[in-house]
Amino acid sequence: MGNSYDSSNIKILKGLEAVAKRPRMYVGNTDDGSGLHHLLWEVFSNSLDLFIINKCREIKIILHSDDSVEVVDDGEGLPIHYIEGKTFLERVMTELHFTATYDGHAPHTHVGGIHGVGLAVVNALSSYVDVNIYSNGEHYHQKFIKTKPEPMRKIGKTNKSGTSIHFIPNLNFFSNILKYDEKIIGNRLKELCYLNKKLTIYFVRKNMDEDTYSCEEGLASYLKEIEHVNNEIIAVTDEYNGIKVDFAFAWKHQKGHMQSFANNINTIDGGTHVNGLIIGLVKAIKEHRSCEFTSKHYKDKIVKNLVAIIHVNIADPKFGSPTKDRLINETVYEAVKKIVYNASMNEFSNSTKFLEFFDANINSTL
Repeated sequence: MGNSYDSSNIKILKGLEAVAKRPRMYVGNTDDGSGLHHLLWEVFSNSLDLFIINKCREIKIILHSDDSVEVVDDGEGLPIHYIEGKTFLERVMTELHFTATYDGHAPHTHVGGIHGVGLAVVNALSSYVDVNIYSNGEHYHQKFIKTKPEPMRKIGKTNKSGTSIHFIPNLNFFSNILKYDEKIIGNRLKELCYLNKKLTIYFVRKNMDEDTYSCEEGLASYLKEIEHVNNEIIAVTDEYNGIKVDFAFAWKHQKGHMQSFANNINTIDGGTHVNGLIIGLVKAIKEHRSCEFTSKHYKDKIVKNLVAIIHVNIADPKFGSPTKDRLINETVYEAVKKIVYNASMNEFSNSTKFLEFFDANINSTL
């Protein structure tokens, strides 16, 4: 007879064993560099969360010569307390789905892409993780060697506040060359500063050169610098029913282009936030011009030359696929439409400049 198979053959993976067994399920490709980058973005995302709730202003990424990576923020520092005999940090670093968003703040960002797997996965796939916490005038330190925590130590008094997480990926899980693409990282950091205005990011490269990314104007700067918009721009940041909406748009002589993001994720197929922006603008123009044309007729004409970028932050984003290419929250549609409509009507009433291009290049063809 063949070998029998029963419940005794089933192996239950505990703790971080599941990550070590199937790392690609958690960080994607472990050979082409994208998995390495994902570890960096997981750590960075937790610092960016603090910026979103106004508890952090600066974040620094350091690529060290030994291929380790360090992320430092000036936030309030991870909490120093024990939960069921373990430090909060130990729980975060060794238990899957134990979130570092300890104070319930929302939305949580996943700046690196589709996964959003947490610091435990960073620990599971690293040779060591070294954490320094500066909180309430005290400096604390805890290290994790091949996922195992050492006791937390109280170092002493400090005037600093924030958290530093320093880690090196484990070559057992990645290709034998730990190589971060500095150009990819720099481009993403620049994009994140457009999406999160007044955030300052420092990027220290392996050769010790340091780049600074910061943007006071946010998405309006994106249109000027990336889309080369020279016409009048409407740019607004507002909130409706707990949904933060940030957008900028203008018209160009060339074919239009739209970029959309949800919780810092690039929704390349658009979604309800894009639909809300277009319909809100169409409604405002129709009412302001007292036009008799149908909304669809206006939409086709307006979108043809519209250049826009929109970013929404929402506590519970819903996407049309696992790759998060399209946002489908209907509440987002209503929020964006209302905010865009109100902002456009206000702009049209106070200034004629924005509609000059519309009148000369679009309205004349209707």
